[in-house]
Amino acid sequence: MLLEVELNYQRETLFLTISWADHRVMSETATVRFVQAKMGVSPGWGGGIALTNILGRSKALQMLNGTLKMNGTEAKEFGFVDKTVKSGSAIVKSRELLESYLAAADGSIDAIKGIKKALMVDPEVLKSALLRERDSFLSLWGKDDFQIALKKSLVTLSIKKGERKTSRKSK
Repeated sequence: MLLEVELNYQRETLFLTISWADHRVMSETATVRFVQAKMGVSPGWGGGIALTNILGRSKALQMLNGTLKMNGTEAKEFGFVDKTVKSGSAIVKSRELLESYLAAADGSIDAIKGIKKALMVDPEVLKSALLRERDSFLSLWGKDDFQIALKKSLVTLSIKKGERKTSRKSK
């Protein structure tokens, strides 16, 4: 699976990714940051497991603690992203990467599926790890640290929204 979505909103780039993607393609100017720790929670849908598989435990911890905010180039150097591209071309380049897989396998989707299946983690081990991650997340959801971080984020969003309105009126 390969998924990359880039949204531009008033000169701000938001990068959305699924950590479970087989490959991550990111524009050089997009940014990525995991904010769970900042929000008082841990990953809850497999992102921690995926990052550990991609980066190893030490680098996954660095990303998940929320202190790393990286642009595409930095994310590639760190090992999270496989390819960086110019802004606006990530979808096209992602498609080219997928097409290169098909070309290398002479168009055999079954061969690619077989390779992916061979590389899969044992389903029972994965299920256990996912349940452990979910339980950790649920144990933190709604606690004081999360409530404080959520209120802080909402205040920040309100302030930013007010600044945008002010800047629009002055134009």
